[in-house]
Amino acid sequence: MKATRLGRKAAVVGLLMDCVFGGVGIGNPSQNQGLPAEAKPQLAQQQLAVPRVFHIAGIPGVSRNSRGDLILTNRELIFQKGSKQKVLVPIGRIRKVLFMSGERHYEKTTYAVALASFGPGAFLITMKHKVDTLIIDYTNERGGLMGIVIQTETKDGSKCRDWLSRFGVHVEELQAGSAKQ
Repeated sequence: MKATRLGRKAAVVGLLMDCVFGGVGIGNPSQNQGLPAEAKPQLAQQQLAVPRVFHIAGIPGVSRNSRGDLILTNRELIFQKGSKQKVLVPIGRIRKVLFMSGERHYEKTTYAVALASFGPGAFLITMKHKVDTLIIDYTNERGGLMGIVIQTETKDGSKCRDWLSRFGVHVEELQAGSAKQ
C-alpha cells in the first residue's frame, strides 16, 4: 500500500514538472536530448559565480575590503563569505546598477614592500590594479532603499553587467571623470 502511495505522488510530481517546464527535463540530462543545440546551454547555465570579489560597502556584518563570492542567478544576487550567505537580493528588487571601470591601489602593502626592500620596491607604488565597480541600488523587503558596492576583476565585472542586463536590470555605465556636479 505504501509503495502505491509513493508511486502516485511521484507520478503527480512528474506531471507537475512537465506542466511547469513544458516537458523539458531540467534535472534529467537524458530528457534534454531532443532539444535544439542552442537551448541546451541555457538550461545548464543558470548562474554566474564570481569568486573573490571585494566588498566595499553596504553589507551589514562584513568589513570593508573583505573578500567574498558573488553569485548571480536568474532570480537573485547573492553575496557570501565562506559558506555563510551574507545578503540575498531578488533580481526584481534591483532598481539600478552603476558600472564603472577604474583602478585599485594597495597603499599599505605597497609601502611595506617599498620599505622592506630599501628602494627597489618603491617602483611598486606606481603600479595599479584595474577593477570594475558595481554599485547596486535595490529595495529591501520593507521597501527601504539600500545599496551595495562591490569591486571585481575587470573581466568579471563585464560578465556581471551583461548577466544583470540580460535579466532586465537597468545597468548604467559611468565613464571615468564623468561624475555629476
